[in-house]
Amino acid sequence: MKLHGSSSFINLVWLFLILEYQVAGYTLFSETNSPAKIPARQVRLDRIYIASQEESITKHPALRLVPFGLCLSYLAAFQLFKIPPALPVLIDQYQFHRTLAGAFMSVYALNGLFFSFLIGRQIGKSKDRFYILLGLHCMLLGNLISLFRPEAGWYMLVGRSLEGMAYSILAITGPVLANRHTPDGYKPLVVSLIALWIPLGQVAATIIAPFVLEYFSWQGMWWVGIFITLIMIIWTFLIPTLALQGQTESYKTGPVDPLNNTQKRLLWLAALVFMLWSTQYFAFMTWLPVYFIEQLGFSLGESLMGYVWPIIIIIIFNLLTGVALRNGIPVGTLLVIGLTTQAAVWWLIPLTQVNVTGILALGFYGMAAGIIATCLFALPGTVTGRSGPAAIAFGFIMTGRNLGVFIGPILLGQWYLFMAGWDHVTPVFAGVTTLAVGAGWLLSRRLSSD
Repeated sequence: MKLHGSSSFINLVWLFLILEYQVAGYTLFSETNSPAKIPARQVRLDRIYIASQEESITKHPALRLVPFGLCLSYLAAFQLFKIPPALPVLIDQYQFHRTLAGAFMSVYALNGLFFSFLIGRQIGKSKDRFYILLGLHCMLLGNLISLFRPEAGWYMLVGRSLEGMAYSILAITGPVLANRHTPDGYKPLVVSLIALWIPLGQVAATIIAPFVLEYFSWQGMWWVGIFITLIMIIWTFLIPTLALQGQTESYKTGPVDPLNNTQKRLLWLAALVFMLWSTQYFAFMTWLPVYFIEQLGFSLGESLMGYVWPIIIIIIFNLLTGVALRNGIPVGTLLVIGLTTQAAVWWLIPLTQVNVTGILALGFYGMAAGIIATCLFALPGTVTGRSGPAAIAFGFIMTGRNLGVFIGPILLGQWYLFMAGWDHVTPVFAGVTTLAVGAGWLLSRRLSSD
């Protein structure tokens, strides 16, 4: 089914309405539905808009795993990004060293470096429910350990490390579930929703942070994470069939093809781009609230308002990039455009001030990040195709991403200490992003030639 223009968003809304009915165990147009509950005129209109989607989900019941996979991803992102809004409070309350504070973010990636490839190779073979539950229970335990003795930074670090192990599982299983159980007609839009997992997690954490931090301090953010994790554990048990790859996908044609050497080279290059881009992005997004408070004199509330602005732009351009991919614009072209824009923003930051220029700089940064994230998460499917090993391909790019997440926050914290302030941070990350532009251009050339 082809989607055109704004109708694609309407169809997407109806698709997820049906998915909600299917997850609950109901069929929208069942004979048992009462006319009093669903007016006849509404039913007729609904049939016009969603008959094809209902038919698709009836044929392919595995589609109900799409929202589940997306929610796993969003949970992982929320747990990762609950630290930046709380970081100013943690530093003020416990006087954590800057390197240790940066490590609260980077330790997520350290576990990912060890587990991404292992998990990418194991997921889809067997015991997929086991791995997802393992990740969710590690997330639960990590949150509880962090709450036990937060004044001892190592307890917090161990807790965040366990969360990072869980993150490395959910960051692969979530996108793979959503990606592999989506019909081709909706794939670009679902790719954009997958790419939204990070900004949506950031937005969720940032929106609730002012209320939670005011009334429950930083611990409230951890209790919210525990509550959502418990909901996902219950949801996992309620799903009757849970498989990430294999013949359970009724619409899948043929066996999973192994990666060839060309695909491996492309995925390693994609991992390099992801590493370079993630280095600057996670450094920027981890320390931005602290920068606003210490350098610009913002209050905590003002810093969170400034923090959420580029994230909202990221979400908008995640969706727009999904539409652009659906309309046939090459992923490599969009990737290079996004990376070039973001590098330009970094180089121009010294010319901005706390006025319209600063707001525009954050807006353009978010615009570029939205484009880049969607393209990077589209690359595994672009390289491997429909019948390729999606979990292994995601393992490649997540390894690159985890390296960037590990390096970025600690590098910025160390550079802050070395320079005794926030000055001269910009050229370092402008240079990193410029290297990403070069790697992205090379990847785009190879994608177009292969």
